[in-house]
Amino acid sequence: MKRTRKGSLTNLREHEAPTTAPRRLQRTSGGPIVTLTVRFNREAWEVLREMAHSDNVSLNTLIYDACNEKCQARGLPPIPPVPPITKQ
Repeated sequence: MKRTRKGSLTNLREHEAPTTAPRRLQRTSGGPIVTLTVRFNREAWEVLREMAHSDNVSLNTLIYDACNEKCQARGLPPIPPVPPITKQ
């Protein structure tokens, strides 16, 4: 008697590609300000932190200014400033 194998991969079908694009999950509250996480290695972070300290600005302002310089170089309008966070 021939033994039937269980768990054979021959019965697996290839999945068909979806006909519509998958829906993206919304991870923001939909408000006017979006929080963004940026990752740097420690050495780059120390350089950026020192640059911000020497310019007497926050890292957020330093990166914001760099983005606006890039926009200007591409002929795009500047990014509008974000109001500061106030604790109530």
